[in-house]
Amino acid sequence: MASRKTLKKSVKSIAQELLSDLVALSLTGDADRERLAALAARTVAMEKDFVARISHAEPGNVPYFFKKLRADFEREANAVAAEIVTL
Repeated sequence: MASRKTLKKSVKSIAQELLSDLVALSLTGDADRERLAALAARTVAMEKDFVARISHAEPGNVPYFFKKLRADFEREANAVAAEIVTL
């Protein structure tokens, strides 16, 4: 298992990549501004939520907690990325 610090950096890095894609789309002027703003807000909220979850792991079965956290993050990040592609 990676350290919490490394995991937090990974979450932040992926969120920053998604936000940079949104900024690039906003510069082209072809995409809907409201959808871009909603996706940006969703991405920032996702980042804050997962960093907070990493900081406060549930006691008990810690390896299962982090396995579930990674699966949840992967699912949410892929959903945001899929919406970016449809813009």
